[in-house]
Amino acid sequence: MSTPRDPRDDIHFAGVGVLLCQFVRMPSFTSAICFDIRRAPGGELRLFVADGTAPGARSVVGYSPVDAQEDVLARCLERLASIALRAVPQTSTFGFADGTRIEVAVDTGLGGLRASWSEDAAPAGWEPLEALAKEMFATFSTWNRRPS
Repeated sequence: MSTPRDPRDDIHFAGVGVLLCQFVRMPSFTSAICFDIRRAPGGELRLFVADGTAPGARSVVGYSPVDAQEDVLARCLERLASIALRAVPQTSTFGFADGTRIEVAVDTGLGGLRASWSEDAAPAGWEPLEALAKEMFATFSTWNRRPS
């Protein structure tokens, strides 16, 4: 997949499975990374990764399978399901000139939710989601990518 795309645009090709959740990290001065947890047609959980096209850009390219530990993916989904978020969080009135954006999305097939915030400045009550996202970025980044 060499065509740049927005990470919010789902991937569709034979055998890829259904998107369950997505973790996106978009730093200002380095390239983004996007991890997707999917349920394969056979029911197993799979992890895929796409890389940013340029520092600060939202678009990603590629879609490589990752040698993931399925039990870790299952625990991630369980933890994600246990986090309650306010749809309209309490926030401060401040802005960022640069920094890292984090996005976490879940998809149920009938609808979904995408939350985004600046790293280390999660809205009140969203801290468990940020902690999970940071843990998953660290874990997923250590696993081997397979050729796409």
